[in-house]
Formats: sequence, structure tokens, C-alpha cells
Amino acid sequence: MAAKVWRLVAPKGLSQEAVLLGECNDTAREVINSCRGATLKSYFVFSKENRRLHLRLFEPPESNRQSVQRCAVVYCPSEVSGGSCAMESASLTRKLLPLGIAVLAIDVSPTATSLCTLDDVAYAVERLKEGLPNREPYPCVALWGRSAGAVAAIGYAAKDTPSLAGIVCDSAFSDLATLLQMPEW
Repeated sequence: MAAKVWRLVAPKGLSQEAVLLGECNDTAREVINSCRGATLKSYFVFSKENRRLHLRLFEPPESNRQSVQRCAVVYCPSEVSGGSCAMESASLTRKLLPLGIAVLAIDVSPTATSLCTLDDVAYAVERLKEGLPNREPYPCVALWGRSAGAVAAIGYAAKDTPSLAGIVCDSAFSDLATLLQMPEW
């Protein structure tokens, strides 16, 4: 609903990127409002490949946070949404926040390509484990990828499986040549 409304009220002449960012911000606010006490922090960063990323950290309310270990899921978007993760991950985020699990949504829409890469995933996991600005680290990190994001998640897991709590791949795809280049295949 918010996305349709944003298209109607967005000033004429805005770039596609600006309209998409407005729609994502509305969706992110709706997610936070649906889970009382949850917080949202946004970080505009440059990855190691010098790609501009928008990381959105959805954190559960203090009362829902697990007392033993801070856990987070990195959501790796598909190419279908234009790399716009806030809209794509909304239903998952609504389910994980009440369980005390944070979600870091990688938004690659500001970049020239809308595909989430292995380096984007590595950067997001590294930031969570080291701690984002004004945030404590998350020692327990899992990946959830969809389509091209699932391919990036699989690629990252092949290199760093021991440190991941889990991985969910929805509709991953690959070609045989790429698959054969993965370690241990």
C-alpha cells in the first residue's frame, strides 16, 4: 500500500532511485510500527568494492532480545526488487523481530547494478560481527538470500561456513561453470 501511495504523492521529476528510496523508507517504517519497541537504524556505506550500499538494521524490542546471545539475519535481496531489500524482507522481518532476532537488510538499489554480490554479503556480515556504529556486535549471524541474493549467500557460506549460524536460500540459481568454481566442488 505504501509503495502505491508514494508513487502518487512523489514530486514529478524525482529519479527512479529517489522514488524507490521513498517507497523503501515507508515500508521500513511500517515494519517497525508493527512491532512495538523495535528500532531501525540506517547506514549508507561503501563496501570493499566501493559499491554504495544502504544497510537497514531492524532490531527487536529490548524485551524480546535473547539473553544468551545477540542474533541477526542478513537478508540478501533478489534482483527482481531492483535490489531494494526493505520491501522484499518486510514479511520475514515482521516474523523475526518478535522472536528477538535482528535483521540487517542489504539494499543495493543505489548501485549501478541491482545484484547483491558475495562481497556485499561479506561486508554486511563483517559489520554485524564487529558492531555497526553505536551498536553492539552480533556474534550469531545467519544468512537469508532470495534468487540472486541466495547465490551471493551460498558463495559467502562456501568461504565462511564455520562462523555462520545458518543459511536459507530461496530460489537460488547458478550456471554450471560458476558452480564448479566454488571451493570444495
